[in-house]
Amino acid sequence: MKQPPIGSDTQKDGEHRLRYFTARPNYLLWPTLLLALTGCEMMRNFQISKIGAEYYQAEVDGFVESDKKSNGTRIDLEDTIDFGKERDFVYRGSMSITDVAFDFRYFDFGYSENGTLSEATTLGNETFMSGDDVTGKLDIELIDIRSKFPVTALGPVTISGIIGVEILDAEIEIASSSKKASESFDQWFPTAGLGAEFKIPFSEDFAFFIDGNAAVLGWDFLDVRGFYLDAAARVGIQASILNLGVGYRRTDFDLEDRSSDMELDFVMQGPFIFGELAF
Repeated sequence: MKQPPIGSDTQKDGEHRLRYFTARPNYLLWPTLLLALTGCEMMRNFQISKIGAEYYQAEVDGFVESDKKSNGTRIDLEDTIDFGKERDFVYRGSMSITDVAFDFRYFDFGYSENGTLSEATTLGNETFMSGDDVTGKLDIELIDIRSKFPVTALGPVTISGIIGVEILDAEIEIASSSKKASESFDQWFPTAGLGAEFKIPFSEDFAFFIDGNAAVLGWDFLDVRGFYLDAAARVGIQASILNLGVGYRRTDFDLEDRSSDMELDFVMQGPFIFGELAF
């Protein structure tokens, strides 16, 4: 690449730009450098602490209703179409930065059932008549990100505070031989709660533990009204870096989006087995 001659206007322009970014205050450069240095310092204390999964048998019950102000029908998840139980994996991970832990959870449960409608049912712009044979599908996807920090210790019991955010994507679909309709609901919301852990060590590499957590939030802001509760308890053993055990989880969603005229009110609950690597 040909270099500009010394003393040329091109070289002088380049030197002027260099002096601008290094000698003069710049409202984008210096905050960016500060954030980068802070991030590097935090990454020095970054550590992946857990990776694992749950095999969850989740039973769903409640209702979904769309177009409440017009011709919508309340679709009962047990009576209109009995979605029942579904088994699938829930993926989990944890990392820590200094004394703060971050937990991540993800699942995507798909329910599908055939049934005969006992009454006329409207979903979206389609109406299904009583006696129609239909296939119902319900998809519930949840991303859970939580920050966990120590609060206090009561003997062998450690109490932690929880602050996080939940991202929900739910979709319901009804299809017959001649038509199909679906509605979806996307919402994110913050949560707060408490966690507790009780551990009995038998040796350096073997321990028995019981832990649990509960996160809850109720709100009515702008176009969205909601109540969310997620509670879980686990019993397990720790053998070196491997944790194994069983647990039970209940999650309540009661969400209404007035802008889309849609409401979800359902409960997912059931037992699970889990395994995780704790580093």
